[in-house]
Amino acid sequence: MTKELRTRWIYALLAATVVGFVLLFLNPIFIFLFALICGLIGWREFARLTTIKDKSSFYLAGFAWVLSAFTLSFFQGPNSYFWFYLSLFGSFSVLALERLLGVWGWVKPTDETPERAWFLIQRFVLGTLYIFLLFGFVGPIAMKPHGQQLLFMGITSVAFGDAAAYFGGKRFGKQKLWPQLSPGKTVQGAYFSLLGTILGALVVWGAWKLSPATRQMPISSTLLLGFLASPLGMLGDLLESMIKRDSGMKDSGTLLPGHGGLLDRTDALVFVFPIIYFLF
Repeated sequence: MTKELRTRWIYALLAATVVGFVLLFLNPIFIFLFALICGLIGWREFARLTTIKDKSSFYLAGFAWVLSAFTLSFFQGPNSYFWFYLSLFGSFSVLALERLLGVWGWVKPTDETPERAWFLIQRFVLGTLYIFLLFGFVGPIAMKPHGQQLLFMGITSVAFGDAAAYFGGKRFGKQKLWPQLSPGKTVQGAYFSLLGTILGALVVWGAWKLSPATRQMPISSTLLLGFLASPLGMLGDLLESMIKRDSGMKDSGTLLPGHGGLLDRTDALVFVFPIIYFLF
């Protein structure tokens, strides 16, 4: 085993241990706080991937947005659209306030063109929405009757799907799924991914069934989650690939040596967690 591969395995096991401990042994408020920290790290990485980090006011506003939107959604539920309103309103208000303070001579006047300003707003709204979909639903899901089981099942299903897709693609892959975006993904790998996500969901269901102290999810919900996790997980992975290709960067960050950033390891969950919240 090479040093690089050994590093990947060590950090993968360490990350899995931390996530497993948080989801299985801590109550929902601590799960929410863990997700909030992940959201702040995720925003930092997204701002790095785009030009937002160069605009300090937008960069700092993003951290404030994550704190307020995540907290509001945890206590009132993420089905409120106020956090999306806050994203568009907040980003434009930052630009307007900077302009006003520049006119008054309190700060150096900004020189963004309308085109540049609109570009920044688009990136800010997309970035905050992306981070919210990825981590903002974690706390509210944890509050559900089967919340911790749902979170663990969703993550495990996607992990099993990724492993199965890698094996199937390497062994049987012939038709590229989207070569311009993700050269390694194949149609055959996608079929294996579906089998993997269903198997991952069943493994968690079986493990929960062995513990009489926990509430058990219906087998029908387990199979549905496993079935949905495959296409949703692949779409999430492709979406981050698109963001990284647009930025010209290979990884979103360096948080996990051998794996890249937090977004690189969690991107497949961006469409999975919202579906889990609203369907289960």
